[in-house]
Amino acid sequence: MIANTDGKGTGLHDFKKKLFIEGLWSGLAHVLAETPEGGGRPYASIVHADLVLEAEEIEDELVLLRIAETAKRRSADGLSIESVKRERVYKKDGNIVEWALFEGDDKGNPVQVTDWRRHGFSFIPFFTFYADPDESSSFFDCEPAIQDLADLNLKHWKVSSDNSSILHTATIPILFASGLGDEAELRIGQGSMINGAEGSDLKYVEHTGAAIGAGRTEIQDIELRMQSMGLEHMTLKSGSETATGRALNAEGNNSSLASMARSCAHTMEKVLDVAAMYLLIYDLSSKVHVHTDYGITMSAEELQALSTAHQTLSLIHI
Repeated sequence: MIANTDGKGTGLHDFKKKLFIEGLWSGLAHVLAETPEGGGRPYASIVHADLVLEAEEIEDELVLLRIAETAKRRSADGLSIESVKRERVYKKDGNIVEWALFEGDDKGNPVQVTDWRRHGFSFIPFFTFYADPDESSSFFDCEPAIQDLADLNLKHWKVSSDNSSILHTATIPILFASGLGDEAELRIGQGSMINGAEGSDLKYVEHTGAAIGAGRTEIQDIELRMQSMGLEHMTLKSGSETATGRALNAEGNNSSLASMARSCAHTMEKVLDVAAMYLLIYDLSSKVHVHTDYGITMSAEELQALSTAHQTLSLIHI
């Protein structure tokens, strides 16, 4: 399982990396630990949060689960491969877990294509990685840890796009003429001359650039906030007031990112334990270690002070 976690050649390290990224973006990610139909080597598969069609719990235990998935099979004429959308459904009643497959008919309504089959476990082998447990408000619900950063990134794109549009417009001067008369012929370019009446005027009108400078300053401010916000997950949590306390926190890396990494490892420990149960090993207690020394031992207050000093120096150089 460590060398080939998903049954497709992905090792535990790369599998956990994919799970972590999925959870970081979506707030949570799921892992289904199963065996092929008819039995065989256990495998784990990552399930995107959007693929969970329904999930119900009773007393913090999953009792109903519907997962959307896609299967490939050969067409009736045998000349092509077609994709079939289906649902994998688990239900738990007491200590009995059953599962079945459903496929959509011509109208998209689910039709059961397999009988209900009894699972070997008394629980549904489905595990959830909450990327930021502090943001988890309810069952199967967790705010993405980088949601604020994503919103700020969207604002940065909008401001940058607007500023680029303004820059494109402002750098093109407009030719302004007054008092030439309707009969005057305008020729613009090298080797041309315009003969105007007395008191007429001909000049280019250009943008002062004040709005462009304000937009550039706002972009720089947003970028600085994005940098600080991105590093906040790696900074130490409040509470380390002494150098000794800070060193101890650095050793365990008491940061949000480290907490997410440990949560991901804890999820994989459950998956490995269940994989062992498929192989009739019921006393396994897996331990997954993740590296959480990211080299940043500053507090959030120190990081803010450093960012402010950096911004001040940048303005001085400008």
